[in-house]
Amino acid sequence: MLPVRVMGLLVVILMASCQQYPESSLDPSVPSRSVTHVMGTTEVPVKPQRVIVLDITPLDAVVALGVAPIGTISYSRPPDYLGDKVSGLEVVGLFNQPSLEKILQLKPDLILGSKSVSENLYPKLSRIAPTVFIEGTGSSWDWKNNFRIYADALNQSEQAEALLADYQQQLETVKTSLNPPPGS
Repeated sequence: MLPVRVMGLLVVILMASCQQYPESSLDPSVPSRSVTHVMGTTEVPVKPQRVIVLDITPLDAVVALGVAPIGTISYSRPPDYLGDKVSGLEVVGLFNQPSLEKILQLKPDLILGSKSVSENLYPKLSRIAPTVFIEGTGSSWDWKNNFRIYADALNQSEQAEALLADYQQQLETVKTSLNPPPGS
């Protein structure tokens, strides 16, 4: 007869092995392309349709690029500047604690997040759907590069560059208005 501790360990191992996630996160019949990001290179759909975002940084990016995500984490309150563009999104869990089961149920074809928030979940998320992470979040990181990575994953790099050029032009206009040339 096996000792109780060994039996307990066997039960835990058996239960863990029963919680299966798909082996492959991308249907081989879906046209794909490679995207390089902080966790490596991921094959993503050429035209992702069912995007889940796991932080405000990718939420900002997808909304700016005109993509309507199907799910996100719960925020105490989404930023006001996003307006009604984020109302009605399916909540897949709390910050840093997304529910893998809820994400799996939504059948995403792309998951966007950040290493600093969800690094430990990356292997499991990648088995559910192609997953692209940036290094960090918020203003302490290179937001322009992060935006470009998310845009690349969405296959919208040209639109992202146009938005960044528009941003830069607006910034220059504001700088000029605040600092008029000498003799004005």
